[in-house]
Amino acid sequence: TALRAKRHELAQGYATALYMRSPERLEALAAQVMIFCTLKDQARALSLFQLALEIDPDAVSALVSRGEIRLNRGKVKGAVEDLTRALKLGAADDPFVERASRLLRMAKALFKRVRR
Repeated sequence: TALRAKRHELAQGYATALYMRSPERLEALAAQVMIFCTLKDQARALSLFQLALEIDPDAVSALVSRGEIRLNRGKVKGAVEDLTRALKLGAADDPFVERASRLLRMAKALFKRVRR
């Protein structure tokens, strides 16, 4: 709907303004990424996850999210690398670690199907 599109436009503007004032803040990047994910703009979301990981290479949430996008795009090897790293870095009770575990199982199953 038009109202939903307007809300996304306003949120994107806010996140961009926040990021421009303080590019080192991962929260600003996270806000932008969520907007692009909501808008199903995986290419832009992927580039922002890459930027977030340049700032903090150990950001578990960014690793899991980038891994998920890579998996959705058929980049299984990169997805497995991201998800495996997230599992090694994250705490056992972290919801992102749980998600990484589920996605990793999916990636491995997909890899087996592709190899047949």
